[in-house]
Parts: sequence; C-alpha cells; structure tokens
Amino acid sequence: MKKLLLVWLFMGMFVLAGCANQGGSIDQSGYSADQKEALAQCLTDKGVIMYGTLRCPHCQNQKERFGDAVDSITFIDCDESRIQCQAAGVEWFPTWITQDGQKYAGDQPLSSLAQIGSCDI
Repeated sequence: MKKLLLVWLFMGMFVLAGCANQGGSIDQSGYSADQKEALAQCLTDKGVIMYGTLRCPHCQNQKERFGDAVDSITFIDCDESRIQCQAAGVEWFPTWITQDGQKYAGDQPLSSLAQIGSCDI
C-alpha cells in the first residue's frame, strides 16, 4: 500500500512539474518575457543605466535575467568607455546608476530593479 502511494505521489509530482512549465511563458525569475521587456524599457525610460564589462560573469548573469529584453536596457561597457565609467564613480560590476546618481552594485534581482526604477511590472 505504501509503495502504491509513493508511486502515485511521484507520478503526480511529474505531472505537476510538466504542467507548471507548459508554454514557458514565466521563467524561474517569476517574470514573463513581456514583463522583462516592460521592465527593461521602463528602466531605460527612467534613465537607469547598467555599467559593466562583457568579460564580467556577474554582468553576464544580470543580462541573462533579462533574456531577449537585454537589448532594451542601457548598458555601458566599461572596457570600452573607461573614462565614462570612472566619471560615474563605478567601482564594481555590474553597477546600476539611476538618473539622480544613486548606485546599486552587484547582480540585482529583477524585482529589486523594478523598485530601483519605480517600475510597475
């Protein structure tokens, strides 16, 4: 009886796992592709800039959080624009800087970026 219960339990878990991922519209971040695009556009519209480098693994992780919407964020490559990054006071990668000069260093969850940019997503 216990074995049968365990078999049904595992089968139910597999079915639920398959259903939860159907369509793939929302990933593990909890945001759909449309929401990521809206967040990226909101951050750009509000003047929030991501400073980093292409070689920085934390920057790559941050970009991956946005998926295809990454092309909509404003990104300054500090390897190519060192003077601009130094003038902005960037010391860590990635660093997000708001239009009013507030700095947020490190790989940020999308929910934190939404708060930083006052974006309703």
